[in-house]
Amino acid sequence: MSQIENTAMAAVAMVPDTPPSTTSTPSSSELQPTGRKVYATEGDWDPHKATISALYESYPLPEVINFMLREHGFLATYDSASRWIFSI
Repeated sequence: MSQIENTAMAAVAMVPDTPPSTTSTPSSSELQPTGRKVYATEGDWDPHKATISALYESYPLPEVINFMLREHGFLATYDSASRWIFSI
């Protein structure tokens, strides 16, 4: 099995059995002590590529964004996430 197949299988294993909840997004004060939101930079995307791609195959983009925020502290706007997803 190739490294790409192993990575994809590992990412799929991380996908939750139930859809991510859209109601439990942390408040901005939970995201950073100053209360300021810090959005993901371009360099933040690559380590999460396999997870985001696997989630996007099963869930709509807003749910993927919420899951990544809740589970990984990865804050992205809809526009930046859609640009990145469609460039894969």
